[in-house]
Amino acid sequence: MGGRRRGLLLALAALAAPLPAAETPADPLEGFETLRGALQRQGGRKQLARLLPGVVAPTDNDPWVHVDVNVLRQVLVQEISTAVVRRVDELAGEAVVRFSPPGGAVEKELFISRTAKEWVVTSGRAFPVSGPALARARGPHPARFRLAARPERDGYGASGYSFTHATGDPAACANRVEVWYCARAELHATRQNRLALLPETSLAQVRGLRPGLAWEESVRPRAGQVLLVHLRTRQDFYVVLQVLAAIPGHFEADWTLLTDGWNAPRSIHEPQRLPMPVADEPCAPACAAGS
Repeated sequence: MGGRRRGLLLALAALAAPLPAAETPADPLEGFETLRGALQRQGGRKQLARLLPGVVAPTDNDPWVHVDVNVLRQVLVQEISTAVVRRVDELAGEAVVRFSPPGGAVEKELFISRTAKEWVVTSGRAFPVSGPALARARGPHPARFRLAARPERDGYGASGYSFTHATGDPAACANRVEVWYCARAELHATRQNRLALLPETSLAQVRGLRPGLAWEESVRPRAGQVLLVHLRTRQDFYVVLQVLAAIPGHFEADWTLLTDGWNAPRSIHEPQRLPMPVADEPCAPACAAGS
C-alpha cells in the first residue's frame, strides 16, 4: 500500500512540475513560422511590443508622428500573418525574410533576430523590394551624384547629398542631407542614418537586404565598393550605391533604391519635394577641415 501511495505522489508531482521551456528554433524559417504563430495568438500590447521591438513610437521629427505605435504593430502583424515566404537568409542569428501577400506581385523583406527565448521582428516595417512603384522610382538606370569635401563647419555646401530628395542642393532639401564627404576622404551618415559595406561588386548583384552587416556612422570608401545606406531619420528605406571615385576633395557614386519605404523618393532622377517639415536642419559636427 505504501509503495502504491508513493508512486501516486510521484506521478502527481511530475504532473505539477513546470514543463521545460521550448528551445528557440535555430532554423530561421522555423523561427519565422513560430513567430508568426505567436503574433497570431498575441496576448496583448506588452507581448506585441516584445515580439516587434523594431516598431517604436514615432518621434516629433517623424512625419508620421500622429500615427499610434499600436496601429503600426497591427499593420505588420497582418502582413506577417498572410505572408507567403519566398526566401530566408540568415547569418549569426539575424535573418532577412522575403515574402509576398497571397497572390501579390510585390515582394517585401524584413529583419528577424533570434534571442535566447524566441525569434523577434527587428524591422520597423516590411520593406517593398519589387513592384511597379519601386520600378518607376528607380527608372531605367542608376542615378549619379558627386560630392566635394566639406570646406567649413557651418554648412554642407557641395559636400552633402539627400537620397530622400534626390538632390545635392542644400537649399532644395532644406539642408537635410543624409550623407556628406569630409576632407579626410570619409563618407559620413547624418543623424540616425547608417552605412554598411556590402560584398557585392556591382549594383546589379545586390538582390535584397542582407543579414549580419556591420553598420557604421562613417566609412572610408574606395572606388568599386558597394555600400548600403539605411535612411531612418525622417524616413525609413534603403538605398545602395557603388563608389566610382573617392579621393581627397572628390567623391562620386551611382545609386538606386534597394527598397521602397516611408518618404522614399518617387523618382531618383529628379529632385523631390516631399510633404515634410520645412525648418532647416542644423549641420552635423564636421571633420570638414580635416580636424
